[in-house]
Amino acid sequence: EKLENDPLLGLVLSAMSKWVKDLRPSQALGSALAAARVHERANKFLDILKSTEKERRVARVAWRTHFDLLSDIDELNQCKQTMRLAQEGEDVTKLSEEELNFIVA
Repeated sequence: EKLENDPLLGLVLSAMSKWVKDLRPSQALGSALAAARVHERANKFLDILKSTEKERRVARVAWRTHFDLLSDIDELNQCKQTMRLAQEGEDVTKLSEEELNFIVA
């Protein structure tokens, strides 16, 4: 199970981060140092979650762009395969209408 995809986890961690930040040193898990460490680690973890989501979005955009480019190349190849140049000395008047559609003048 991927925890970073869980929106509830993000909300809980955000709430915990705000709670730890607002604690007075006397209330903070026995010492101000412990509270500062928890707050720092919570912020780092939330930054990592944000960075991971941003990286996923960028990767999705890059993949989509790559897919579109490959589709365009494939479509161009499909069009190109059915076309040909008229050969030297070829009498194109003898060709049918369908055959003429494939000849590039």
